[in-house]
Amino acid sequence: MLTYTAAGFLLGALLTAGVLFGVFRLKQVSLSRLLSGNVDSEKLKVRIEEPEVRDLQQMGSEFVSNVTHELKTPLTSIRGFIETLKSGAIDDPKVAHKFLDIIDIEAERLYLLINDILALSEIETMRHDIDMVNVSIEKVVATSIEVLQGQAERKKISITTSIEPSLEIKANKHRIMQLVMNLIDNSIKYSPKGSWIMVEACGKGDSILMSFKDSGIGIPNQHLSQIFERFYRVDKSRSRSLGGTGLGLSIVKHIVEMYNGDIEVFSEPDKGTEFIITLPAQVKTEN
Repeated sequence: MLTYTAAGFLLGALLTAGVLFGVFRLKQVSLSRLLSGNVDSEKLKVRIEEPEVRDLQQMGSEFVSNVTHELKTPLTSIRGFIETLKSGAIDDPKVAHKFLDIIDIEAERLYLLINDILALSEIETMRHDIDMVNVSIEKVVATSIEVLQGQAERKKISITTSIEPSLEIKANKHRIMQLVMNLIDNSIKYSPKGSWIMVEACGKGDSILMSFKDSGIGIPNQHLSQIFERFYRVDKSRSRSLGGTGLGLSIVKHIVEMYNGDIEVFSEPDKGTEFIITLPAQVKTEN
């Protein structure tokens, strides 16, 4: 706490608090010194709340543990099939081809997992995004659907859209693409054959509303509060068999929060799920 005095009278006090391990930005320190007058820099104290530190350390420890487990699973599978092939299975073309297909699937799963870990790590360390441009929501949705169309067609899932013409957001185009693709991909993965997905977007005042709705398997109510957690899966075996990394929705939430937006989810088992996202059309940037 820094006090401000004049002519021997106490006029006020400034309390500064660090969020991560007592590290202050230069602007914070400069502001503290400016408002506190001729305060001795040695009197600038940093107080760390022990419960906060323990929580952060626990979160970091759990993340490392989860990452290790998620990476170990496909690697163990790959090593096991390679050992089997080296032990003689490679001489049977039919068996060898089957095992190589499995190794390829596990390697792809590992690749996607690493990509998602890197993407999440990048987003979590950013307070504001960079490379901000006017992004067409209609074009981003169209491109995302084009990329995922083959995946949807294999399950005979129809994807329809209703996007307000000329709707734009000031944002990083890659980031908005990540958000849209993760939600559409999630709907495809957890929807049965012959179902549908609807993507809508419109302007509302100074904000943009986006809805991603499907007729998929839905999410039980007791899981809704946890689905944005890293590596959280409602059905672990189903998620892994469908190629899910457990990070897609966490990435989506972090992007929304970085843009000072809001995300809601409504779901009912066996009927479907809807994600509603609200983002400011013009996102403030830090100079």
